[in-house]
Amino acid sequence: CDPSCGSASFLVAALHYLTEALYKSLVVHRNIDNEDDEETWKRKTLPFGLPSQAGLEEDILPCRPSDPRFEDIVKSRLRRYVVERCIYGVDINPMAVELARLSLWIETMDPELPFGFLDHKIKVGNSLVGCWFDRFREYPLAAWLREGGDKSHSNGVHYRKEEWTRAIKQHFNSVIKPEMVSVITGQFTFKHPVLADPGTVHDEAMAVFEKLHNLAKNTDGIRQMETIYYIELRQNESWRRLKDAFDTWCAIWFWPADKLDIAPTPLTFLQPSENTLAEVRRLAHQHRFLHWELEFPDVFTKDRSGFDAVLGNPPWDTMQPVSKEFFSNIDPIYRAYSKLDAVREQTRYFSDDKNVERSWLEYTGGFKAAGNLFANSANPFGDPELQTGVSINLGRGKDSARLHTVWRERRAKANAVSYTSPNHPYTIQGEGKPYTYKLFLELSHALLR
Repeated sequence: CDPSCGSASFLVAALHYLTEALYKSLVVHRNIDNEDDEETWKRKTLPFGLPSQAGLEEDILPCRPSDPRFEDIVKSRLRRYVVERCIYGVDINPMAVELARLSLWIETMDPELPFGFLDHKIKVGNSLVGCWFDRFREYPLAAWLREGGDKSHSNGVHYRKEEWTRAIKQHFNSVIKPEMVSVITGQFTFKHPVLADPGTVHDEAMAVFEKLHNLAKNTDGIRQMETIYYIELRQNESWRRLKDAFDTWCAIWFWPADKLDIAPTPLTFLQPSENTLAEVRRLAHQHRFLHWELEFPDVFTKDRSGFDAVLGNPPWDTMQPVSKEFFSNIDPIYRAYSKLDAVREQTRYFSDDKNVERSWLEYTGGFKAAGNLFANSANPFGDPELQTGVSINLGRGKDSARLHTVWRERRAKANAVSYTSPNHPYTIQGEGKPYTYKLFLELSHALLR
């Protein structure tokens, strides 16, 4: 897997490397050889050179091993198997993902393959931001330990400086914490009232992936791939509800400070209202949440907890707002202004259109939210026993420790299904602004089998 694949340069190289290794193994172990017997070579199948069982999905050797074109033809066939079974990629840029799919599609050298056959392997998403099976039913209290992105908003027109930061803090203290205490001390259970068993949904999704892998190699079967994937998986009601639940968990970390009235709370986040769910889906689209276990169920299973290898060259950026990037989309010559003129122009943009000011605050707040996520997502419930992230005080004196103990015990009894290590990132980022290369390095380690 390349979790920041761009146009797939590394994945194309991996494809050729693996194809060459697979072909050599077939030759060395004599699974394919120079037997020119008419009956023998016609009973060998790809990709492993195993004897034919007369199955419709089998791919018989395309020509005699003595044929001078044999090696090129077989390697061409093997590249398709490697792409379908071994290559995975994610990128936050939809155009990059289209180019990645195109690059790999071209490498298969199979004009009969529909372009969409890689949709379930090369995906658009934010590799760094997602939820896990053993987390999505637990309310992320630490999501509210953030600024609103407006601590330096001194030239506001429609929004006062720190207005959003104060609103978030007040909402956390007056609504979220009291509800969490009532949930812990009440009869709340961690069984989702509207979801099917998550493990069952995961297994059903994995079965769909197996169908995609095992489709007959004739043209009609190949062209069913995209249809089967979207109808049986993406439009499956249980899968959609599960994804909404994962998205809701992530959305809480990025919830807009001017929409707190519909924000998911400890009492409502398992059954959000229609307005809340609509905002969840908007945030999921905006931030491109990616849930690794949910998106790649054939990689994260009960027997396999991730990828055999993670490779790539992730972006080396500091995650902080850049006013020149944001306002250049509004005024093409914004970069030419002096610092004083730039601030004056910002105020003019805000005066002309309130949505510009709100978008700017949401943009800056998004970085604060992401920084809070990376700092505290390994301990989203503020449990002081975990020795990571921020400890959240749920009450006075010993009351807080007692409440956390009760909550911790309930989480343990929930026996939440998991297909990866419980030590999720990010725990070793250090202080200061998040750097993408550090985040990707820790994520890559966590994604390994």
